[in-house]
Amino acid sequence: FVSLLFVLGGGGDGIGGGGGLDEFALRDGVLPFLNLLADAGVPMAAISNAYGYHDLCGVLSKIGILGYFEDANDGQGPHVVAADDVRDWLPDPEPLERACDLMQRTPKRTIVFGNNTTVTEACYEKGSKAVLLLGRQPRYEMQNADSVVEKLTDLTIANLKNLFADETSEAAEPERQVEIMPSKGSSVSTAVSSPDAWTQTQTDDAGGKEPPDYFKRRRRRDI
Repeated sequence: FVSLLFVLGGGGDGIGGGGGLDEFALRDGVLPFLNLLADAGVPMAAISNAYGYHDLCGVLSKIGILGYFEDANDGQGPHVVAADDVRDWLPDPEPLERACDLMQRTPKRTIVFGNNTTVTEACYEKGSKAVLLLGRQPRYEMQNADSVVEKLTDLTIANLKNLFADETSEAAEPERQVEIMPSKGSSVSTAVSSPDAWTQTQTDDAGGKEPPDYFKRRRRRDI
């Protein structure tokens, strides 16, 4: 299946709300959704630049959800990425990459939940799926997300799987070498294609959305 990444923050960001450590609280519907994912065996991680690693783990423990981001079998501790774990933050995809490393999952099979377009930008660069929660930005600014919902309880496991319905697993169907038969007097040429590359030639991108102009600006860590 896939892995899930939640973007947390103060001031109502991500799946949490509130300001400081003592005010952090869950949005309505988050706990039933986490239980649904846990029952289905879906790997989960959380990221936040509002806290350092130890404070973030303390917040998640205090509100009773740290256990959802732990895997007793990998011995790595909680799948949590904080501000002091990476050099740069969203829209740079480094936090996403770090979280996927902890879950031992590829970004291309990861769904990222947040509430603003920095999430969409990072997902676009790494091939992840972006699901945004309404609240911080109007819906029309979220048009490049793969899905926009009012609350997490609007989603089911089937909804999440459907985000990948038009894609072929790289593990199931590796790259193929296609030989183009020449006409008389011409030379033979070959091309390597993959299901992802073929899909992108048929649409603007894998999701059929207009490709955003995220790459017109330089990433901060490259400056």
